[in-house]
Amino acid sequence: YSFISNQSCNDSLKAQDNMTNDFCGSDFWNSSITWETGEDRAPDFTPCFHKTVISWFPTLVLLLVTSIELPKYHKSESRDTPWNLLNLTKTALTCLLMILTIIELGFTIATDLDDNSLTNIYPVDYVNIAVMMITYAW
Repeated sequence: YSFISNQSCNDSLKAQDNMTNDFCGSDFWNSSITWETGEDRAPDFTPCFHKTVISWFPTLVLLLVTSIELPKYHKSESRDTPWNLLNLTKTALTCLLMILTIIELGFTIATDLDDNSLTNIYPVDYVNIAVMMITYAW
């Protein structure tokens, strides 16, 4: 038995679509773009899906794996990591990624502050940069 009317479900979906449009600037999921494409187009995801799920999923995996590996690391007797060329290269590249993300933040802020109506910056753009910075700092 359903205690929720179809009207309240539709209102809830509309509110969710409005929230997604305010956060991302597009729908989160659009089956006409993803599944119901014609012969002339390849299936794709919406920009909101690209900016959220596809960008944030690797960070989520990293956090989950780290939460599993961290107790093992603390119990280990040999925690000292030798500084060799590989570790120095990884550290340098991670620092470079953080610098590029800071530059991206600057461009995002500058684009958000301009009066050009052709470039729209949404909250997801700032959240995406923050998630990338957390990932690189992790």
